[in-house]
Amino acid sequence: MPFDSTIHDWKNSLQIELNRILLFWKDLVIDKHTGACFGRVSNSNQVFPEAERGLVQQARVLWAFSATYGLNKAKEDKQIADKAYEYLIHTFEDKQHGGYFWIVNHQGNPLVTKKQLYGLAFALFGLAEYAAVTQAKQAQEKAISLFHTIENYFSDNKFGGYIEALSENWEPISDMRLSESDLNAPKSMNTHLHLLEAYSCLFKIWPDAQLKSQIEHLLQLFQNKIIDSANGNLHLFFDSDWKVVSASVSPGHDVEAAWLLWEAALLLDNPILIKQIKTSSLGLLQSAVTGLDSDGALWEGTEKHWWPQAEAMVGFYTGWQFTQDPIWLGRSLNSWQFIQQKLVDKENGEWFWGIDADGRVLQKDKAGFWKCPYHNSRACIELIRRFEISNQV
Repeated sequence: MPFDSTIHDWKNSLQIELNRILLFWKDLVIDKHTGACFGRVSNSNQVFPEAERGLVQQARVLWAFSATYGLNKAKEDKQIADKAYEYLIHTFEDKQHGGYFWIVNHQGNPLVTKKQLYGLAFALFGLAEYAAVTQAKQAQEKAISLFHTIENYFSDNKFGGYIEALSENWEPISDMRLSESDLNAPKSMNTHLHLLEAYSCLFKIWPDAQLKSQIEHLLQLFQNKIIDSANGNLHLFFDSDWKVVSASVSPGHDVEAAWLLWEAALLLDNPILIKQIKTSSLGLLQSAVTGLDSDGALWEGTEKHWWPQAEAMVGFYTGWQFTQDPIWLGRSLNSWQFIQQKLVDKENGEWFWGIDADGRVLQKDKAGFWKCPYHNSRACIELIRRFEISNQV
């Protein structure tokens, strides 16, 4: 099939899938009266309205519907984004100490009040995207205020970078883990990656000098501390002074970081840094390839989860844009084919959490604290935008 025809068909299928993903959330997960997300929906589409609700999920829903509205200008998407925004600031925002609570109960009362930087980064991400597509002045002001809050409380002025978590009133805490599966380390790759993503989103609507400086600082941290100079992959956890404290690797994060670092670098008028990041991004992509199976999917441990496949679509396409080598385009298309064949729930909507080593669907939630319309909708949106910008369709 000719290249242009492939891209045209691919774009159309991504748009269809984006609509399917968000329809699942509109119909099943989002309370249309309040804009809140129900905290849990099982793999069989059973809704648990009284499950606790997490900051990350609510912020990612705000981002997803804002970004989709920016892409397609559908009135219904804006209405959902409006309500998601109102719920976020009225329920999760800490009016006394600032920042946003980590977890609330189904009635909207604070349940876990710590300030987790990863969660604040996604709150900023959602606020900035919403402000960008709606021109809502209050949302932009709240995003800028949150940027200053993060810089004031989480920035490590001695060793650089940012610490993981603080108490409700900004005091040190002993347990800074993002989840039970993460190490209790004061710094992590994951938090720095998504803070970079959030800062980059804010910079597009507020090109402030301090913000630009911190984006560059984060990129330099990836260059000098987070990327393994020997193997090209990401280190995952660190002490305060950036001593590596973990030996595990994550191909999914390697491929995700490859394109997020590149997009952040393009925002800065720094040709030297852009060239450096391009080299590092290619190294991350090569590292991710070591986690590819023969079916085109990336392993996450002994399973194939939904989010690395979504990131692989974008990351490997970025590799093709860098090199024009068709092997990267083929890997990106293979990721999309695996998603369609193994992950898309064609009967009940959304994507399965993943499959195990024997190809069986994992019986994990369709929606919840970590399962959100973020990785999959973002991959669809990102590629659609790139196809349109390049005038290939």
